[in-house]
Amino acid sequence: MNATITVPYDKRLYELFAAEDKDIGRAQYTMSDDGKTLSFTIVAEDAVAMRASLNAITKLLTIWEKTQHL
Repeated sequence: MNATITVPYDKRLYELFAAEDKDIGRAQYTMSDDGKTLSFTIVAEDAVAMRASLNAITKLLTIWEKTQHL
């Protein structure tokens, strides 16, 4: 199973995720950017692993977004 999440590029966001573990058991993700967007490509062995990876990434993105409005 594969999924891709794309968000506007921000160097600080990239650095935040660069420190994270990209191998989450039965799923892994990679990051890539083109200077305008940051993409997370998730590859998972099954739906449960995909959901866990998506939740981990979106949770950190949510925290990031909320802190931008402080």
